[in-house]
Amino acid sequence: MRSGIINLVLGVIGVVLGLNLIPGVPRMTLIGTGSSELLAVFGGVIAAIGIYQIWRDRRR
Repeated sequence: MRSGIINLVLGVIGVVLGLNLIPGVPRMTLIGTGSSELLAVFGGVIAAIGIYQIWRDRRR
């Protein structure tokens, strides 16, 4: 359950930084690509994995 929560939090942070939702923060990009949209997509995937891990652990 703990790893699911960590993945969820890191994924949400990635989405927020990738979409530049915080005014005044410089535009963050995914390392090696220079694309902030890919950072948001990658963050969404990590958040989805975290949600699945939490859901899987709650069913036990």
